[in-house]
Amino acid sequence: MPVEFWFPTTFFVRDLEGLELENIQNEISEILPNIRKDSTPAITGGNMMSTFLWGHGNADDIKKYKLDNLKKSIKQAVEDYTIGIKYNGKPFQFGGSWFNLSSRGGAHFDHMHPYTRIAGTYYYATNGIDGNLKFTNPNTVIQMGGFPGDKIPDEAVKIPPKVGRLVLFPSWLTHRVEMNETDSERISIAFNIN
Repeated sequence: MPVEFWFPTTFFVRDLEGLELENIQNEISEILPNIRKDSTPAITGGNMMSTFLWGHGNADDIKKYKLDNLKKSIKQAVEDYTIGIKYNGKPFQFGGSWFNLSSRGGAHFDHMHPYTRIAGTYYYATNGIDGNLKFTNPNTVIQMGGFPGDKIPDEAVKIPPKVGRLVLFPSWLTHRVEMNETDSERISIAFNIN
C-alpha cells in the first residue's frame, strides 16, 4: 500500500516580487487613506485598527476597492496551493477580505476562520519584526510519541511578516498575530476563500 497522508496540515507561502509586487503595492497605496478612514478599533484591544465588520458580517475590501492585482495573485496562489496538495474538491471563491493596521501593542488572539475553507493574509507594510503569524500545532498529543512527530514542531510554527508575503492555510487552523513591539506600523489584508 502506498504512503497516504491522513492528518497533514499544509501551508502555502509565496513572497511576491518584481512587477507583480509593485502593482499590488501601488493599488493598495492609492486606497490606503480610505482604509484608514474606514477602520475601527479591533475587538482584540491594543493598538489595532481593522475594516472587519465586527458583529455585522464580513467586509470585502478586495472587491470594494477593486484590488484586481491582489485578487489575481491570490487566485493564482490558491490554484498553486491546491495543485501542490493534489486537492480536487469543489471550486473556490472569495469569501471576504479586510485590512488590519497594527501599531505598537497591536496583536490578535488565538482564533480560526469558521465557515470557510482557506484563510490567508498579504503583508503590505511591515518591518519584519512587528509580529509573527503563529500557528498552533493542531495535534495536541504529538509530544507523546516519536515517529514521525519528531520532525514536527511540538507547539507552534511562526511565519515572520515580510512585505509582499502571501500566506494561505486551512481556515480551521488556530492562529494568532504576535504583539507588535516596535514603533513601525504593520498593515496586512486578511481574506477567506470559500
